[in-house]
Parts: sequence; C-alpha cells; structure tokens
Amino acid sequence: MARTLRINKASANYHIMSRTNTKAFLFEDGALKTSIVEILKRVAAFSGVKLLAYCIMDDHFHIVCNITKSETPIPEATVIERMRILKGSVMAESFAQNLLSLRKNKSSKKRIEEELDRWRSRKHLKNW
Repeated sequence: MARTLRINKASANYHIMSRTNTKAFLFEDGALKTSIVEILKRVAAFSGVKLLAYCIMDDHFHIVCNITKSETPIPEATVIERMRILKGSVMAESFAQNLLSLRKNKSSKKRIEEELDRWRSRKHLKNW
C-alpha cells in the first residue's frame, strides 16, 4: 500500500531509516561502514541536504537530515560544483565545456537553461 502524501514544507527535518533484506548483517565490517558514511556525505553535499545525524548499524541505518527548498533553481556554478562532488572532475569539466560550447555557438539562453534543467531535474536539483 502506498504511503500518504507528505506535507511539503520549505524546510523540514526528516528521519530516514532503511533495513537490509531479510535483516542480514551486511554492514558488520567497519571499513564498509566508513565507505557508506563517505558516500552519504558526498550525496548530501551534492544534493544540498544538511546531514544532521546518522547511525550505521549492522543490518540497518538511520539518517536525520534537513531539506530546504528554494523557489529559484540553483545557479550554474553550483550545478557544476555539485557534479564535481558526486561524479568527479572529469564529468563536471565536460559539462562545463559543453555549456561553453553552446555559448560560443551563440545558442539561445533557453537552450543553455534546458541543458542545466535537464541535469537539475535528473538529479533532483531543480529547487534544492
């Protein structure tokens, strides 16, 4: 059964919990827990979510985060920087070069914004 619609506020704190399938102890290894925390921090920085607390247990994890929405889309420089955080410098630089190429070819502002919006919406960055 689907969950009911959540109240969508401009800023809210969320508690997120996820358990492994069959409650298997998949996160027993300390190195794996460290890797999960590193990934969690990168994804939070990428998405603009403020990570308030987290706890990685052997068979589940908890995250408490703050999500703040904005009425305006995030700026181009922020999109590129967040791409760099999550996907690395090569992909971020490639995207920046693509936008530069569009500007040199005198593409319309609308076309450039479409490219940015395509990334923003794909990565849920439209208003974060």
